[in-house]
Amino acid sequence: MNIYSFDRETGLFTGISLADESPLEPGVHLIPAFATPIAPPDCAARERPVFRDGKWSVVADWRGVDVFDMRTGDTKSIEEIGVSPADIGATSIAPPASMDRKTRVFADTEWKYVPDWRGIPLFSITDGSAVSITDVGKAPEDIGATDKERPSPFYKWVDGSWALDAVAHLAAIKADATDRIAIFAKSKRAMIAGTSDDAEIAGWSNKLRIAQAIVVGTATDGEKAAFQAEITARGIKGETLEIFVQKVITNAAFYAQAVALIDGLKRRAQDAVSAAKTPDEVSAVLDSMKSQAEAAFVQLMKGAT
Repeated sequence: MNIYSFDRETGLFTGISLADESPLEPGVHLIPAFATPIAPPDCAARERPVFRDGKWSVVADWRGVDVFDMRTGDTKSIEEIGVSPADIGATSIAPPASMDRKTRVFADTEWKYVPDWRGIPLFSITDGSAVSITDVGKAPEDIGATDKERPSPFYKWVDGSWALDAVAHLAAIKADATDRIAIFAKSKRAMIAGTSDDAEIAGWSNKLRIAQAIVVGTATDGEKAAFQAEITARGIKGETLEIFVQKVITNAAFYAQAVALIDGLKRRAQDAVSAAKTPDEVSAVLDSMKSQAEAAFVQLMKGAT
C-alpha cells in the first residue's frame, strides 16, 4: 500500500513510499507519523499539496521565483508557501524595458506605460515660474507646464514653444535705455559742476543773482558779507570781491552752456530711443549719444580753459 509523507511543520507533501505490513497483524499496514494513505491531489505549476487537519489542500508556492511589483516593475521575492504574487501586489509577468519619463504599471493583466514626471524641473507656460508634478500619471500638459525653461520674462508660450514677445522686449529695452541716458547726463553735469550734490547746484542760481546784484549795485550788505565770508574761507591769495563776483558769473555762464548742451543731447537721444523700431536701433542710439556727448564735452572744456 502506498503512503504519502508530509513535512511535520508545513504539511507540504514530501514523497511517496510503500507502507510496511504489521508483523503482528498480517494484512494490516503500518502508517508512520507524518504520513497518510490518502493520495494528494494533482497540482498545477506553482502549486503544492499540503496535508492539514486530516486532509489535503492545494496552496500556492512561489518561493524562489522572481515576481514583479505591479506599481514599479521592481523584482520582489516570496519566502512563504501559500502566498501568491497577487497577495503582495506583484505579478509573474516580467515588465517591459524602462522608458524616459514614463513608469511601468500593471493593469488589466498587462504592463502599461504611464507618464512619470516626478522630480523633473518644470515651468508654467503662463509665467515661466517653477512648478512640479508629484503624482504618477500626470504629464506637463495636464498642469499647463513644460520642461523648457523660459529664456527671459519677455517670452510667451506660443504653439508649443517659447516665443519672444518682441513688443514687450523692445519696450523694456527702451525703458532701460531712457534711464541710462538720464544717468549719463546727470553724471556729466556733476563732472562739470565738480559736485553731485543737487542742493549745492540748485544754490548756484541764488549765488548768480547776488553776483549780478553786486555788479549793478543793488546787493544788500548781508549779501555782500556772505560773499566776503566765502572769499575768506576759500583763502585764495589776491581774490577780491570783484574777482570772486566775475568768477561766479563766468562759471555760471559756463555751467548753463554745458547743461544746455547735455540736456539737448539727452532729449535728442531719448526721442531717438522712443522712435527706435528694434533693439539694435536702440543700441545704436546709445552708442551715438555717448560718442557725441564725449566729443562735445571735450570741446566745451577746451573753451573753458
